[in-house]
Amino acid sequence: MSVFSHSEFDPESSKVPSSGRRATRVERRFQHIRDCLHKYLSAIMVDSCLKQAMKRRAIDRPRTPSDLEGIVEEVMVGLRLFVAADRLPQLMLELTDLLAEDE
Repeated sequence: MSVFSHSEFDPESSKVPSSGRRATRVERRFQHIRDCLHKYLSAIMVDSCLKQAMKRRAIDRPRTPSDLEGIVEEVMVGLRLFVAADRLPQLMLELTDLLAEDE
């Protein structure tokens, strides 16, 4: 069950589609970012960080590579508060690598 009401953005809805259509490249990359964050944060924290990042960027879901870059930039700011200092550099590198994958 989602922690968000139906009127709010639900980060779960940005996951790669499980049936029907094929996921777009941006959707797949967004899921990789989510998976990366899950290695360092709880699911609730990941959803909260992504929700806040998208709210600050005034988007409801990533549609372009630029959207992904903006979301990751926003998330990186908050990660310093929630990820152990000794693990933070590795997470930052992983996120940066994910953004650079298709360039």
